[in-house]
Amino acid sequence: MQNVGIVDMVLYAPPTYALVSDMEPLNPARSLEGLIIREMAVCGPENDSVSLGLSATRKLLAKHPGIAPLIGFLHVGTESSVDKSKSISSFIRQLPELAEATNVGCCDHVHACYGGTDAFLACVKEMSSPFWDPAKRYGLVVATDIAVYQGEKAIPSGGAGAVCVLIGPDAPLIANPDPVYAGAHYWDFFKPHLGSEYPIVNGRESIDAYMANAADCYTRWADRTGLSLDDCARVVTHVPFGRQALKAMGKFIELHCERTGVELTEARAQELQSRLLPALRIPRRTGNSYTASVFTALMSTVLTGLRPGDRVLVYSYGSGHQGTMYTVTANPAAPVDIEGPAGWAEWNRRETAWEEKWIGNTAPSGPRFAGIMVPGVLDLLRDLDGRAKVQVARPTDEEPLTIAHIDVLRRREQFVSTLEAQVAALEPTDLVTVAGGAMGLESDFVLGFVTAGFRRIYSTRSRS
Repeated sequence: MQNVGIVDMVLYAPPTYALVSDMEPLNPARSLEGLIIREMAVCGPENDSVSLGLSATRKLLAKHPGIAPLIGFLHVGTESSVDKSKSISSFIRQLPELAEATNVGCCDHVHACYGGTDAFLACVKEMSSPFWDPAKRYGLVVATDIAVYQGEKAIPSGGAGAVCVLIGPDAPLIANPDPVYAGAHYWDFFKPHLGSEYPIVNGRESIDAYMANAADCYTRWADRTGLSLDDCARVVTHVPFGRQALKAMGKFIELHCERTGVELTEARAQELQSRLLPALRIPRRTGNSYTASVFTALMSTVLTGLRPGDRVLVYSYGSGHQGTMYTVTANPAAPVDIEGPAGWAEWNRRETAWEEKWIGNTAPSGPRFAGIMVPGVLDLLRDLDGRAKVQVARPTDEEPLTIAHIDVLRRREQFVSTLEAQVAALEPTDLVTVAGGAMGLESDFVLGFVTAGFRRIYSTRSRS
């Protein structure tokens, strides 16, 4: 296949958010302006990395009906796995829209925030190689994550989101064969407690590792290609928060000037820095989405407009650590036509999740919102054994709530009847404690184990 690259991208972010400005009281001694994040996406108990990935994939497939038989690759990048063995990609392939996609390679990629990029490059390489089945035309890559941190001071560094990328030949965004890599063994960010989503973070070391890796990748990319920032109309980086992306761009500019011998004037510095700024548009409204972060930044850049032939420099990073730099080019023969979040209208309908609707910093799932119902979005609910999933389609205005896929094991009915009998008298903030007590289980473990009938009650009360 020729000119393999990005055919389309779709973003799904939770319909709830917290204003970062409202979080200042959590850490009065620290200004949050440096995050350059306006809103932080917040998940409810009905969301996990699987439900986010499912919703993003379903949105993309709705834009491209009938492509399922032509899909030969379905890989997921995540660091928010819900199972130590079963892949998120295996959950995604249960979508009715993928029923005809049976001859498909299916796998997850895990390396902190880098997994989505690894899945993307693996797909591009396979589709460009003799190993690819010529009967197939497309690959799907999903990057999905929920970023949560322990302790009130760290909450503003979180976020959530999923991006589904459709990859194919003669793409509007051609992936150039120029990736370079840099990495080392670091203990800057890791999650050794398998029952918790909270990372152990060495903040200073993590930032230093990011910057050193960014410098290594730029140097290696420039050496390999003979190109420089002058050859790139836009720059995209991994965005854990806005200031980090700006610092990375500053390092690229510094290295560019050292290599070219060009004097850096203030005007020139501002012009080069402006090549990154479009990438921050979506991340400012989702916060950190780990593996999806670099794709939300790339999507932001595309939405601001690219001219035919424009080259975009992309830097992706994951703690631990691994980084990659590569470029994509706007195909003059296939105009880029990637839609934003419905003209941003759906984002403007999102609800704030702070203050009275905020459940709190509940390990192991982190800060959680009480939950609202959004038509047409998928939820995944665990059973009490944690082994099965219920895929629930939320109602549209015309349709009742239906369960599209049921594979629930024992004790579900007992749990539901016990919980529904008590929930009517509860305040939303009491949910976690009582839900756990209902079955004698740890409250955090039960947080996501709700059913369609219970969620109707809970959702109504949480908005009253």
